[in-house]
Amino acid sequence: MTGVDERTHVGEVLDLGVLGDDAPDGPPPPRRPLSRRALLLGGGGVALAGAGALALRTPKPPPPPPPPAAVNRGRLSRPVAGVPPGWQLFGLGTDVVVRLDLASSAVTRTRIPPLGGSQVFVVPGRRRVVVRPIDSAGWLVRDDEAASPLPSSLAGVGPVLPGPDLDHVWIQTREQATTSMALVNADGWGSLPVVVPVPQFATTGPVADGAGGLLFEGVGGLYRISPAGRLTMSDAIVLAVGRGDLLALARTAGGVWRSVLQLRGGATKKLPVPIGPQLPHGVLAPDGSSVVLYAVDERRRTTLVVVDLPGGDQRPVDVDITGVAGDGTVLWSPDGGRLFCLDTDGRVRIADPTTGDVTDTLDLPPLRQLAARLPG
Repeated sequence: MTGVDERTHVGEVLDLGVLGDDAPDGPPPPRRPLSRRALLLGGGGVALAGAGALALRTPKPPPPPPPPAAVNRGRLSRPVAGVPPGWQLFGLGTDVVVRLDLASSAVTRTRIPPLGGSQVFVVPGRRRVVVRPIDSAGWLVRDDEAASPLPSSLAGVGPVLPGPDLDHVWIQTREQATTSMALVNADGWGSLPVVVPVPQFATTGPVADGAGGLLFEGVGGLYRISPAGRLTMSDAIVLAVGRGDLLALARTAGGVWRSVLQLRGGATKKLPVPIGPQLPHGVLAPDGSSVVLYAVDERRRTTLVVVDLPGGDQRPVDVDITGVAGDGTVLWSPDGGRLFCLDTDGRVRIADPTTGDVTDTLDLPPLRQLAARLPG
């Protein structure tokens, strides 16, 4: 190395006195005594040489690695088979938001501050997704951009739920002793919000009804708020929610509780299959022809079961969701041909609802919640 190879070490100087067989004949000349000054200088040279050797043996520590990028892009190792394009899957991890475009297999990972253990609402919108814990401030994650704090229009605490389109969300507001739900523009501008007081006797909710409205349950039955703010009430218990369709346990005029499918268009179908109340609620297929419910198998694992409607044929789904069952654990593909669900390790498993078999596992980081963005 420059500046080191040109310097002669003390060990090499000492070796110069022993060269080999070409020494002259006869007795060696008398050795000249060393002065005290020479001894001091020689000792200083030894010390300096030792320090140089020590410096050579102790390299500088490597520089710290650069911080991870706010946005990382990649692709799945293989495309997802049997899933129609035109929609995107979102996944929430402890410190990351994942966006998967099914058409191109492109994966975008956006870092967010680490989340705690409280409930988190994930609401995809137009070129963005809102991530907000129920008890603290959240983040706005725009497509292909770093996460930023939520705008003041979405700040606060409480639930955030999807509205009737990709531009609006429901948020909770409070004025004095009155708690309300307000339908607002996610960008904080536009028309005045729709504000509806939370039903006085509601005990659970709100839950998105899949059509831009809200559901509450409590004393008196089931409360439903439309995107226009209209409140209706029925004597029923929610069993599963779809895209505007509702599977409920309703009380008939004769006082008998029966499973009823309330379709988005207003039609009602009484079902012969008995289904009891459960939390979390099940998820209806896009066309309402079947429902995926939570169940406990013979090994005491929490799993999923697909139930055909109205016949009641059942097929277990071979995915262990123990410890992760809740909102965002399972989603239907837009055509109803596949189920996307999280397992107990946070992996995204894809299952065929007609057989219950797992057909694929996506190579994504561990996730805790799923959401979808449909074209619109």
